[in-house]
Amino acid sequence: RYNKNKFKLSFQFTLLRYFCIFCIICVNCINCKYAMAAILNKGVGTRIAGHYVGSTIELDLSKSFLNGYIDLQKRPIPVEYSLEHFDLQDEFLFYIRQLSQSFSPKYFLIEVDAYPLTNLGLHVYQNKQRTFHDWEFAITSHQIGLKRTRINVLELITTRYETPYSFSFFLGEILTLVSPKNEGPSTKGAPAQTGNAIMGHVITFGDRRLMKMEELHDKWLHYSYKIKGEDNNPTLPKKWGLQLGYLHHQNTRFFNGVTFNVVRDWTAPAFISSWLANLKLDYQFLVPLNRISGTRGLQKYTSFQKILLGRNINFQSFILGLEFGIKWECFKIGGEVVFSETSVILAPNISW
Repeated sequence: RYNKNKFKLSFQFTLLRYFCIFCIICVNCINCKYAMAAILNKGVGTRIAGHYVGSTIELDLSKSFLNGYIDLQKRPIPVEYSLEHFDLQDEFLFYIRQLSQSFSPKYFLIEVDAYPLTNLGLHVYQNKQRTFHDWEFAITSHQIGLKRTRINVLELITTRYETPYSFSFFLGEILTLVSPKNEGPSTKGAPAQTGNAIMGHVITFGDRRLMKMEELHDKWLHYSYKIKGEDNNPTLPKKWGLQLGYLHHQNTRFFNGVTFNVVRDWTAPAFISSWLANLKLDYQFLVPLNRISGTRGLQKYTSFQKILLGRNINFQSFILGLEFGIKWECFKIGGEVVFSETSVILAPNISW
């Protein structure tokens, strides 16, 4: 029996077994040419009637997407040299250049996003309740006054995104990122590229939304001004993003609001151990706008505030990405605050 003054953990062997199986599946399924957390990342493009037309597909355990885009102007492909060595000043100037090139829309893009881990969690929750509860463990501590609290590891891993899928339209600018040492004409005269960067106006929408693990019908639309990019440069792979926008819901259990999100995910070479060079950051908040004060039933601020912090650890042969964060939500009835809730998020990833 456990001492009453210590943590009491009902940590079943079933939970440990499932977690080990999950890790094994991740390690055996992910096979990435560059050191980014993706199973597949492929882009193609060509010229049609003088306009450059292209498409990109990425398969990832956390978020996968397929898009197609067209240059609205007949011009050479805009090229931006990617950073190959970490320098904080160069990184800042890189973002400033993106911002300066975003004010004159030149590209139109359509994208479909899917979230495999989120859909896996929903499937288990909706169809295999016994398996879902096998991932739970309880924590109790009399020393710090912690009452019995149940945590579900499957929910921690699969609720980073609050929708199973989404669709997007983009109008702005797209840059082709080129590594200087890889630059050179291909068979079609286009330079070799390592990634893309976009900046401009985005409209994203869908018809499903999550409230914890409950999937609700909700026709939602999110407008945002966005700067983002992904560079699969083998020397310094990286992802980044910044957006400011407005989120609208049809389902009155969710609140409309002004949104802000910043993302940074860089992986420096193995000989650089700096936390800043390998920092993973995902910060999001929503400023709610109370639109219906007499609404019946429980309402919540969608992602009232969420922060994920972590780092990428480069072992040369593979990259281990660890993210740990907290999500704050506020629930209301009839416009009055009923309670707030804090959820823990765990987001591991392995790639090579």
